[in-house]
Amino acid sequence: MVLEVITGIGLAAVVATLTKIIELKKTADENKKTLLEIERLRREKAESESRIIKPSEAEIAFFGSKQREIEGRLLSGRQFNRLLIPLFLVGSFMVAMAYVGLFEVHTLKSKLADDSQVRADLTNQLQAVNHQLVDLQNTNTSLAETNASLRNTAGELDALRSQFKQMEDQMTRRISELQDELKRSKQTNSVPPSAAITNGLDFGVESGTISAPFSLADFAISQPMNTGLSAGGKAVYSFTVTNSGDYLIYALVRAKNPFGNSVFVNIDGEPQEPDMLWEISPTQSNFEQQIVAWNQAYAADPGSNRVYSLSSGEHQLIIRGKSSLVALQHIWIRPVTKPLRIPSIAISSPTNGASYTDTAAITITANASFSSGSITNVSFYTNNVLAGFVTAPPYTITLSNLFIGYYTLKATATAAGLTGTSEPITIKVPLQPPSSLRLGL
Repeated sequence: MVLEVITGIGLAAVVATLTKIIELKKTADENKKTLLEIERLRREKAESESRIIKPSEAEIAFFGSKQREIEGRLLSGRQFNRLLIPLFLVGSFMVAMAYVGLFEVHTLKSKLADDSQVRADLTNQLQAVNHQLVDLQNTNTSLAETNASLRNTAGELDALRSQFKQMEDQMTRRISELQDELKRSKQTNSVPPSAAITNGLDFGVESGTISAPFSLADFAISQPMNTGLSAGGKAVYSFTVTNSGDYLIYALVRAKNPFGNSVFVNIDGEPQEPDMLWEISPTQSNFEQQIVAWNQAYAADPGSNRVYSLSSGEHQLIIRGKSSLVALQHIWIRPVTKPLRIPSIAISSPTNGASYTDTAAITITANASFSSGSITNVSFYTNNVLAGFVTAPPYTITLSNLFIGYYTLKATATAAGLTGTSEPITIKVPLQPPSSLRLGL
């Protein structure tokens, strides 16, 4: 507003100055005419003087008044001329100020326009912030509802945890009861045949001193890898014999590998290789009871049950691991009161000394029987290496692609934890023509 007033004043001064300049121009024009007339009068005076004509007093008075008038006008013109430049400068300054004022007014209008845009932008941003605040309020409301729901859920979870804890405690108690029942069942139901027992000792494998790589799981000991005698796991069990005599070792075992299930067993001393190796007959998925037998490859009576002559007093049973898929769960030490009836078995085919080509399929058949029960397992061995087993008749396996050489065949029958072994037979695979030559190992 102030700038507009200053601009108006400046414009008024400029207009007044221009008007005065116009008036002064008119006066200057009149002065010029007067000067021309004075010049004419001077010429006339000179001419008159040359003609020696003296003017009258009236003429002299007229010319004097005219001269004074002219001189007054000249004086006024000179004074105006002295004032003209300052007035022009002041007017120019006022005009410049007016232009500056107009520029400032334009600048202020631009700023005001920019400020209006900024104000509009700020208004839009403020509206956006207000919308966000509304959204946040809605979100807070939703979060409050969610928190309330979570608190309710947490309460439900706490209730469920309490229920699960009660169920877990009940299951733990039930598992403990079942384990006790299982242990009692093993001790009462999984006992050797009554014909082989009069009295003696029995204990779970968990009751001994167990060393790695043997480990105990589900009341059974086993090791995770195949080892030699010195590197195998070790389990030691102390027991007391009241009456001296001959004793057998029964064990509840599981042997899943058809090509090697064995542990080392001895009483009152570290087991020794090779005769103290017990080769366990393969079993199905469940545990079966078997009697510790002599090493089939080295014993004087291969595959027969091993009898330990024990004096009365303290003794130690020592078991060393060898095969990875053998597990022992329970052990009985029972006296031998009368001769044992063991399963009988004989190889019926092939005949001893039979000869075959290296491409022939050789069928091995055995006849097995047990007067006190059923045969549970028949195993076949080639050069004392397990070649296969069957659990039900007919007791037959087939060999094929044998290399050149001689082979010793035998079979074992297991029933009620007792093992019988057949008489060995020998077959041969002779040298063939060069086109089909194979070298035996």
